[in-house]
Amino acid sequence: MDTRTIHYRAASAGYWLRYEGDVEPFPGTDSIDHLRGTASPIGGTLLEVLGGVRPAEARELAGGGRSYRADFPLAEALELFPYDLRQEFVPAPLNAGAPGAPVPVAVEVDREGRITRASADLTSLLDKGKDGALTGVTGLRAELALSGFGAPEPPLDTVPGGRVLAGASAVVTLYGARPGDCLDFNTGMRHRRLVVRVPCAGPHDGAIVEQHSLPGTFPGTEEAAERARRACAAAGERGAGGTPWRTWSTEEEWTEHGEGRATCYTVSRAAATPPVRTASASS
Repeated sequence: MDTRTIHYRAASAGYWLRYEGDVEPFPGTDSIDHLRGTASPIGGTLLEVLGGVRPAEARELAGGGRSYRADFPLAEALELFPYDLRQEFVPAPLNAGAPGAPVPVAVEVDREGRITRASADLTSLLDKGKDGALTGVTGLRAELALSGFGAPEPPLDTVPGGRVLAGASAVVTLYGARPGDCLDFNTGMRHRRLVVRVPCAGPHDGAIVEQHSLPGTFPGTEEAAERARRACAAAGERGAGGTPWRTWSTEEEWTEHGEGRATCYTVSRAAATPPVRTASASS
């Protein structure tokens, strides 16, 4: 990858997605920003934030390695999570140096300086006064263990071989997809309401069966979910195979468009992870 053009391919996909320049599927949000750079791990692991660790204490380990007690800024801890989930935590500081409880972390390295284990206490991210998806959660930890190291891989070509889709046109929000569209759910953008439109003739994670308008103002999360359930009740019988699922507009989408939308779709790949704010036909 380079700093302005990123090629991304999910393990289940037979194509690359090309992202160029600023990518803002939602206003003011460049969801691919976590991939920018020359080389970095991806996927929301502790490896992505250890560059900001501030060592405080070190000790020798048997076998020649070392153990470090340290911390890193709250702002960097939030980068571990997809954009949708960050709103459930305490407000992010304006920058990494802004006030905020530091996140404690323990890191172990082997005799060659390679990270073998890391553990972070993320409890300070929890917003105890907020009523949301994490209400009732009293503790949060992240653990990372590396069991081995393979041989270094040769550098990738700037432009990978094989099929390449332009992210600007292939990646859309669930609200923007339409009945008959076939979809993959992994865009690399760590925003789970984004999907890739792909040809129905090839492998795909799911397909949209129907969409229904939900008029009026946003009725609240529970009522919105119930209205989507009623709207999609029979869609599974009309789907072209796969497990019936449904999704509904967020409050922001509802307000922006003046109404909501229920999207009824099927999931055809067993290992596929459906987008957030969705429910299966059995729920």
